[in-house]
Amino acid sequence: MTEPVIAKKAVNPMRISRKTMRALLLSMAIAGTVAGCSVFESDKYRAPCPNFLILGQGDNLVKFLPGPGRDVTDIQFEAKIEDFAGSCEHDSKGVSVTLHIAFAVKRGPANRERRADLSYFVAIPKFYPAREGKRVFPIAVGFLKNQSRVIYRDEIEMRIPLKPKEVGANYDVYLGLELSEAELEYNRSRTRRN
Repeated sequence: MTEPVIAKKAVNPMRISRKTMRALLLSMAIAGTVAGCSVFESDKYRAPCPNFLILGQGDNLVKFLPGPGRDVTDIQFEAKIEDFAGSCEHDSKGVSVTLHIAFAVKRGPANRERRADLSYFVAIPKFYPAREGKRVFPIAVGFLKNQSRVIYRDEIEMRIPLKPKEVGANYDVYLGLELSEAELEYNRSRTRRN
């Protein structure tokens, strides 16, 4: 079996208000529901896509200033995977997957540079430990004057090789924000408190 290919498609960040984002997400959900109803299309069988999942507490990042401070005034930025959706197409040699991801990035009180640098990953555990089974993508978000929140959108394209009669649903595709041990422990402690 050959290795998967995971690549980032060039997508510009979008600055969208919260109200507009909700309307877009609602329309995407309705369109996805209607598009998923192949009853209205032909009788052609569509093989299921891979399972798209967020790894553990990997959907949220709170970036503090270096040092021991963990007060709200020490926050440089917060980032969250706001939404994600995937689609796929099978052929005789594999499945091509497109994954759309939306990140909400909020500037914190300690952020003087008006910038947030972070990374996220996309991984297919069935290909572990091959390096092609996981890719890390950096994100650089800039905040305009008097702007405290940005919705950043990204698109990933993957090609997963399949054995004969195998379908994409046999594969899990995980995504998450790249976190240090301290950032992961902070997320776990917040979960325990709630």
